[in-house]
Amino acid sequence: MNDKHTSMTMDTKDKGRVSGSGWTGRDMASALSQEACNPDAGRRLLRFASAVFGSMAACGIKQAALVVGCTLAVFAAAARCSGVELEFRMAPHDSPDSTVDLFDKQEPILQPVQTEHGVEMTKVGVAVVCWARNVELDGKPLFERYHEGRYVDRLPRARTEVAPGRHVIWPGNHAFTVHGDGSVSAESAGLAVADRVVTIKAYPVTVRAFLANPDESDLPPVMREAPLPDIAVRDADDVRAMEDAAHAGRAASPGQVRELLPIFERFAPLTIWLPAHTNGLGYELYPMGINFHLTDEGIRVGAGGGAPLMKGMTADRWSITVPLYGFPVVGDSKGSVVVAGVEKMNWSGKDAGVSKPTHWYPRRSNYEVRISQDGPTMTVSGDLSVFPFKTIRADIPDRASGVQRGLIVELPARHFKPGEMVEAQIQGVDPGIPPDWRRPLTNGIPIGEITNRLAGAAPVAMLKAYGSEDWKTLAVSAGTGGLARIVLPAGAADGLYVLRIGLDPGETSGPPITADTWVTVAAPRDAAVGAFIPRGRDSFYCGEEITFGVAVIAVAKDVGASASLKVSLADSGGKRFVLSEGRLGKAVPSGQRMTRVFKLSTDATLALAPGRYRIETALDGAEGRPCEFDMTDPEPLTHFGNIRIGKYSDYGARYAEILKTGIGAEEMASELTEQGFNGFMGMAYDMNRVARPGAVIESVVRERPELGPWEAYVQPSGRDRFLNACVRRNLRFWENLFTYNDTSLPRGDAILDACARYAALEVQSMRHSPAFQGVCLYDEIYFRSLIDPSPVVAAFEQAMELGFRARHPDLTSAKAMKAMDRFVGRPPGQRNVKDLETFRQYMAWEDECWKLWCSKLVDAVKLAMPSSRNFVLNRYWGGNGGNIGANGYEPHVYQGLEIAACVMYKDGGYGDRPVFAPMQADVMSGTGPKETWTQLHTFNG
Repeated sequence: MNDKHTSMTMDTKDKGRVSGSGWTGRDMASALSQEACNPDAGRRLLRFASAVFGSMAACGIKQAALVVGCTLAVFAAAARCSGVELEFRMAPHDSPDSTVDLFDKQEPILQPVQTEHGVEMTKVGVAVVCWARNVELDGKPLFERYHEGRYVDRLPRARTEVAPGRHVIWPGNHAFTVHGDGSVSAESAGLAVADRVVTIKAYPVTVRAFLANPDESDLPPVMREAPLPDIAVRDADDVRAMEDAAHAGRAASPGQVRELLPIFERFAPLTIWLPAHTNGLGYELYPMGINFHLTDEGIRVGAGGGAPLMKGMTADRWSITVPLYGFPVVGDSKGSVVVAGVEKMNWSGKDAGVSKPTHWYPRRSNYEVRISQDGPTMTVSGDLSVFPFKTIRADIPDRASGVQRGLIVELPARHFKPGEMVEAQIQGVDPGIPPDWRRPLTNGIPIGEITNRLAGAAPVAMLKAYGSEDWKTLAVSAGTGGLARIVLPAGAADGLYVLRIGLDPGETSGPPITADTWVTVAAPRDAAVGAFIPRGRDSFYCGEEITFGVAVIAVAKDVGASASLKVSLADSGGKRFVLSEGRLGKAVPSGQRMTRVFKLSTDATLALAPGRYRIETALDGAEGRPCEFDMTDPEPLTHFGNIRIGKYSDYGARYAEILKTGIGAEEMASELTEQGFNGFMGMAYDMNRVARPGAVIESVVRERPELGPWEAYVQPSGRDRFLNACVRRNLRFWENLFTYNDTSLPRGDAILDACARYAALEVQSMRHSPAFQGVCLYDEIYFRSLIDPSPVVAAFEQAMELGFRARHPDLTSAKAMKAMDRFVGRPPGQRNVKDLETFRQYMAWEDECWKLWCSKLVDAVKLAMPSSRNFVLNRYWGGNGGNIGANGYEPHVYQGLEIAACVMYKDGGYGDRPVFAPMQADVMSGTGPKETWTQLHTFNG
């Protein structure tokens, strides 16, 4: 039978034969039964049936019966051979009655991040649980839903008609067969078949990343988790085909690379449910180059001929863990560095010269670093175990031209011996064009002629001891492939150093470009000793007790109990006082340390003259690194307080910078005292005020026990550095806790509790310093601020409303406002005093909110530091009526405080208010006997 037949009739003369065919009815039925199994049989049989029944009128009864019988036989065969409707499911391998979409999750991971606007909760990644997309049945999408050719949705359940025969589900090439009788059997162990339901067993693959630098080694695991770099999950065969096409210089064909991830995010972490896969190399995490098979037994990395995991990566049954190594990148103002496929880093005038980390993971392909849109690039091996210590530098030596240069310095280690030769990998690029990423600015140079002006530049190296400002030039010889051999001084003392390495293009091509790396230099030794003071304090008041530790470290072998330990105190003139001398009395096993705690009593320090001192240690005559500190006379020059507040002044901005970098603390404290101030209130709009940018030093020393206890090199936070400077100059210090652009009064139990915890933690972090006097609880808070974002105001006011209703169940704020409207809207003789009382209940609740806020903070601060002397900067106005209860009722605002203070400034030109201070003292001192500060001026307010 073929599509060209147009008619068919039964020949009554030749009984049992079909006219024009020569076939008997039995032959016809047999042939049509076979034809019915053809995939196009449905269309043909309908046309045939129409012709047959149309000719029945010309047939006799027997002939008609024959025709009907043949037709029924044909349709019976068609019923046996047509497609079978099957249901397909993707289900967890251990829960076949459910589906994988039950586990779907996309949860943003938020972390506090320091920005130029303060500390903001920023999305750093997304915790994702998903299931594979683009699962195919015989090369066609199985679970995706389309309408008029457009994708609309996907579900892990699908019903479709499947013809008899063998069929394959991808990925994993899972085969099953539909038999002629409609039954289904599975060839693959990754499938389960029951009642015409084909279940694809899915297995969870979790990929997570963690910070792997030694600097983070002491952090708990939850704090070391990090977002994954950009990755894709693909079939390894697809990746090979794509790479082969790229090597051949042709583009991959459409659909050649089938993505299995349904979304692309900064995963932290990623869990994807996938079918089993044991064909070829299996799955691939791209571009990491991790190939793995997936079975009931779990993940098998490298199965099928794939490469093993790179160094640092680990895999267990259902997860792969990827280490992220952070490398410092330093740029100039308006500079930028692009790590292809990883990130782009920018520097503004505010963070010029600041080191920022770029996080890389081990991979089989190289990393490419660009410092301009066009021109030469720098490549770094994806095997990060080769030259594991890397520093990237980008500078713009000529601001007029804007040309940016780049440098990468790689070192095999960061711990060396005196006289050792260090082999460094150095790359530098200077394309001679600005780093414009939007369009090429080539300074008139054709793109094809852009060259590297640092090619052939001579390598240079210098060394500087920790705490010194003197650089020593080192001998350097250039090797091949960017290698340079650097010889360290044979006579270098044991210690911590900055190793500066770079390229010098010569005077005609600009100054040298260099990058700095912290390293240690030390000779082998059996034991080490050293003294340290907690928190890195280096200034004390005469009469203050000093606690310090002395650690003995057994580096290469045991330190015996008979070893002699000597601890001395020396002044700047060289005079020494022996504090302790004798035998250890207890052995220290190899690889361990023993720490003893010593105290200089108040009487002992009171007997010391102001000046510079140092604690010296010696173990069996071998000296350790001295611990130096200053002693200061605490007696003030005057008991009259002359306080400088950081609000709206250059000192506030400088103090905020000290908090972040630790730079400038000594200079600012000296400046304040030279101007006659004996007190300072810090003002920073950042809430995260504890930063230790030099903490990498501690991790470097931790790895080198020959240098003694790492605590001797502890890096104080920026604020601790400023507190040390304040003690050194007898400058009293208060920290302002809460202020953010004239904020609204916080309300609600949850936010008040959080604020109280923050206040207590802040005080605890400063109470170790005698310069710290207390806190300004808050500055310039209003009941309602128009500057706050509306969600913040809405949350506070909702909390206030709920609190008011809890206090007065029959009232709402709306009822209170309406009561006041009625009261003032009626003639005096018709006013109902109950309306006024109703309104005053709400105003009383407003006062109560101020009381709750202030008392909560005072209680937290005094619990943390009972001796603290605290105040608030309550906002007043100089005009009439603006100086009484403007922001809270005074007895509530100043309760529990030792100092009643305020802030008032001109706000646009009212002029000086000579009588404000004496008048305001009466208002503020009505809360009980305490110091009253009414003249905390802001000079440019």
